[in-house]
Amino acid sequence: QQPTATGLIRLTLRKPMGIVFEPMTDPHNTLQQRGVRICDLPRTGAAALSGKLQIGDELLSINEKTMSRLTFDEIMDFIIEAEPDRVALLFRRPRKDGLGGVSGVGVGVGVGVGGAAGAGGG
Repeated sequence: QQPTATGLIRLTLRKPMGIVFEPMTDPHNTLQQRGVRICDLPRTGAAALSGKLQIGDELLSINEKTMSRLTFDEIMDFIIEAEPDRVALLFRRPRKDGLGGVSGVGVGVGVGVGGAAGAGGG
């Protein structure tokens, strides 16, 4: 399924969701990490099987709560505490022409932690 014209993707998954997140750098303050994006989708995970998500998609909200201003750790805590049977997710797919300018090539810090929380999720 293609994202909407605005690049938004809505889906509901059960945990474990099978999504590995990495922190994103705040475009207005490169020392701040705000929000997360997908850095891996294990093939057998619920997210990959849905066919809706891609690596690079940015998480906007979980269960209608905005995630884009939260830190990586705050988002992981929210995922862990979410109801296991029904996690409503909203992602934004960056436009292809914008991917070249993504800052923070070495931002993969905490991917191992994200892997545990994102894929395991409770």
